Amino acid sequence: MEIISAAEEEKLEKEKSVGEALVFQENQMKKVVEESKKLKLEAEEYSKVVDFRPLLCFYFSV
Repeated sequence: MEIISAAEEEKLEKEKSVGEALVFQENQMKKVVEESKKLKLEAEEYSKVVDFRPLLCFYFSV
């Protein structure tokens, strides 16, 4: 009976550890997605500045 109890306890500990690892991985993925969205917005803003720059050069070179 004691061996079964120890085995059950070990199983529960492993399940808890796996659950914690899963939560950690999910949080990391959320951070990656958020950072990706942020970088995409920054790239879009940068492309607008780059697209607008020739017009600025044209107007200010006259």
